[in-house]
Amino acid sequence: ILILRLISNSKNQLSPSEQAISLLSQTCKGFCKPIITYIPNSNYWSPNKGSQIYKNKLKKFAIEYKVKFLDGEEVIDKDNIYDYAPIGSHLSIDGYKKIADLIEKNL
Repeated sequence: ILILRLISNSKNQLSPSEQAISLLSQTCKGFCKPIITYIPNSNYWSPNKGSQIYKNKLKKFAIEYKVKFLDGEEVIDKDNIYDYAPIGSHLSIDGYKKIADLIEKNL
């Protein structure tokens, strides 16, 4: 799992997220079918008002670099504490299963 943060030091530099998606796209040409999956943050453990902006940028980068984008909000409820681990902001076993099923369904 690659966790990306949207950070850029200047307007001329690619953010680390865009760099990673670009590299993934280049690496997989003809060899694999890359997929990136957005995993939403928990509104209980780590509320983040900028998460929708970040998700939209990831989706934009995925389209630009022709990488399939899956939105984990289709299966993970940011308000459901049971989709997340009991402590911290990681997914629970059930949450990871939901993401894995989403990925498998889109292979």
